[in-house]
Amino acid sequence: MRIGALDQIALQVQLQKQFRQKLIRIFGEEWKSGEYAFSKGVSQPDPATEMDLDIGSIIMEGIRCNYSLDRLRSYMEKKDRMNLPLARAERYPYNINRLSLTDQEHGLLKQLDGSRNMRELATASDQKEDQIIRAAYAFLVLGMASFADAEGKTAARPKKKKAKKPLPKPKAAAAAPAAKAAEPKAAGPKMDMPLLDKKPVGFSQKESESLKKISELIRNKEYDDAETEIEEFLKSVKSGVVRSEALTTLAQLFYHRATSYGIKRFFRAKELLLEAVAEKPPCEQAFVYLGRIFREQKNYYEALRHLERGKELYPQSFEMQQEIKLVRMYVELR
Repeated sequence: MRIGALDQIALQVQLQKQFRQKLIRIFGEEWKSGEYAFSKGVSQPDPATEMDLDIGSIIMEGIRCNYSLDRLRSYMEKKDRMNLPLARAERYPYNINRLSLTDQEHGLLKQLDGSRNMRELATASDQKEDQIIRAAYAFLVLGMASFADAEGKTAARPKKKKAKKPLPKPKAAAAAPAAKAAEPKAAGPKMDMPLLDKKPVGFSQKESESLKKISELIRNKEYDDAETEIEEFLKSVKSGVVRSEALTTLAQLFYHRATSYGIKRFFRAKELLLEAVAEKPPCEQAFVYLGRIFREQKNYYEALRHLERGKELYPQSFEMQQEIKLVRMYVELR
């Protein structure tokens, strides 16, 4: 760092890689028990460096590479789990695109419809039974699949009881008139959306009202209604940078909700961004987010291709430059 051979981004990438390897190595320790204690009045120190690590991908890699087969078989043979049908979850708790699943693991996940157990899946597949057990165990741990009953139905989860709202406290009489405090607004998503609070200059009255409504819906976290409103807005805006901004905003809503709603939303986001960068002229954020999606898919060369094109159109974009620098670092580490 002192001689300039390593900049902050390179240091971050190397530290993240090292920390990830250490976490994955823990899965090979065969720990069966552990101890913990609470220290009263002692708080954790602030982290020196924030790590952008995906827990799901670490668990998947740890089980895939470091869990012993004896340990996996021991779990599966208990309670006759080998003969229980498996069903995939309707929604995945982790972003499936960041798990780096192999083609075989993707294929197995699609087959988990609650009608077959692991032995039947191994018989119908060209994979070995050990591979089926390892992948199925990982899906179970990650909450992407569960054991089904004889009729292929997953066990119903107990419903959470709704907490009763406390009774409103009586208001104390004010001694003197005071200035009314500003009420905190609902926090919006941490996204730099092109349509968020866009000034409705040069739009028709209907389009201006639609833009205002879109901003309000996003800030109130009413994302389903926001997506519908943007799709309606796109019908009236046929081309140009505004259409590119609308497509990018819609793509961001799909992208940031892909973790909960699965892989289809992720690919839909990429399709929208590809359409956004094809507009004349395209907006800046379309290139940044498209590059980010390709980077998460480890398609670094495609990410660079779109980011470099975006840089030609927006040479002053700091976010674009940082994303290009990060992707190039990943390419060098391969």
